[in-house]
Amino acid sequence: MKKTVLLLAVCLMLGLCACGLRGQSVARNTVEPVHFSAPAVRQDAAPAEEPRVTLPQGASLLTEQELRWFGGSCFNVLPSRGPNLFLAASYDRAEDMDLASLFAAGAGSRELSDRELRQLGMDGCARLTAVELEDLLLRCTGLGLADMSDSAFHGLVYLADFDAYYAPAGDAGYVRFQYGCHNPDGTVTLRYPGGSVTLRQDAGRWVTASNILD
Repeated sequence: MKKTVLLLAVCLMLGLCACGLRGQSVARNTVEPVHFSAPAVRQDAAPAEEPRVTLPQGASLLTEQELRWFGGSCFNVLPSRGPNLFLAASYDRAEDMDLASLFAAGAGSRELSDRELRQLGMDGCARLTAVELEDLLLRCTGLGLADMSDSAFHGLVYLADFDAYYAPAGDAGYVRFQYGCHNPDGTVTLRYPGGSVTLRQDAGRWVTASNILD
């Protein structure tokens, strides 16, 4: 009887020790959750940088009133019919500008007849008749079709049946001038995001002389 009681006591002690060891093992293998704190996000966006004003030697800045006049009375009046069209290509002389860029900037009519479309063999074009293109050039550059270089016509398709020019059409847009200057030769240069356009006087009005893209 004593042996039986002693044996039961030993078994009980061994069982308690085993439970303790299992508890320690579980405790050692338990991974405590790690809490990450996301970095604070700044809500105040950095202000846009002011354009660096670079003037040719002898040039003087336009006043704010003059800049507003060019931006509201010369440009941006009829973007699809005025000087805004002449900002889509880069050229040192208006005579050499890519005339197809006028269509890409929104010039011309997109209402083409089935006959025109068949002769063109492609969709997505706009049309300016020779008279319309001549008028646009005279108003905005002081030049006519006869004054343009041969390279200016390379991107155009001419259909003699309609006496009209065609090129892929685009959408007209507005322009915001950042600053401008009077140049010693009497021209005015206007700086906008992406380029600068120079205007000259022709019979008392301002016309495009060149446009240089960055």
